[in-house]
Amino acid sequence: MHIINAGGSSYPTAWNGYKTAASYDKQHWFRVDTSYDSSKGVLTVQHTPQHNYVRYAYFAPYSLEQHYSLIMQMQLKHNVQLHLLGKTLDGRDLHMLQVSPHLPDRYLATSHVATVMQSTALARLWLVPEVVCYV
Repeated sequence: MHIINAGGSSYPTAWNGYKTAASYDKQHWFRVDTSYDSSKGVLTVQHTPQHNYVRYAYFAPYSLEQHYSLIMQMQLKHNVQLHLLGKTLDGRDLHMLQVSPHLPDRYLATSHVATVMQSTALARLWLVPEVVCYV
């Protein structure tokens, strides 16, 4: 498969060394060989599917349902408060999880992890569950 306008993407040098995500069931994802010809701006996915239907993506999608499931699970933790900050431009709820660790003040550090549900934020979205699992 050839994507002939990949050179027109916002950051075409990111295609160097990139491998396309692929899935037969949208649950289990794997990477397939991909090459980029910078002189022509063409991205080539080198994959022979083993089934009739295959889904290709830049990153494995992180659905809005997965996002809301994470929010709902986290609000049940004893040291987490869920706040509704407002609405996104497309009308979705914008949440903040506030974590209050039970440590003496001298050990506390403040960090903020921010992400939104948009196609370009997929890598960050997969990171958030890994970060909050230590809460």
